[in-house]
Amino acid sequence: MSIFKPSRLALAALLSGSTLALMACGPVIPRGDIESAKKAMDLAVECKTDEAVAASQRASQSGGLGGALGDAERVVILREAGRNSQADAARAAYLSKAGASAAAELDKSTAQGVEQIRVDRAKRSGKRSC
Repeated sequence: MSIFKPSRLALAALLSGSTLALMACGPVIPRGDIESAKKAMDLAVECKTDEAVAASQRASQSGGLGGALGDAERVVILREAGRNSQADAARAAYLSKAGASAAAELDKSTAQGVEQIRVDRAKRSGKRSC
């Protein structure tokens, strides 16, 4: 299963700028815990927000691509769940890291990610919201 299925396309686009910059600096980008990043979005679709946040944190701590995905996904997961103060804090933390994308890019990708979670949820359960 590719990490770049539709629910991750917006996040992949968001990360592409920082990823390309890292590629120019060295031969290999560490993968990090990509599986936890994938699991985080699946849990969000299943309305398991706390578990999704925990999975995104595991991915974040792994560093590499999985870490970057985890950081960005946490913003999406929290925003979709309506936890706006936590989402704002996660957004600020993401943007404070070296190589983070511009705020406008993150906000656009977050909106696309929220919509994709809702589309995926509707396909699975027939409901867009939890």
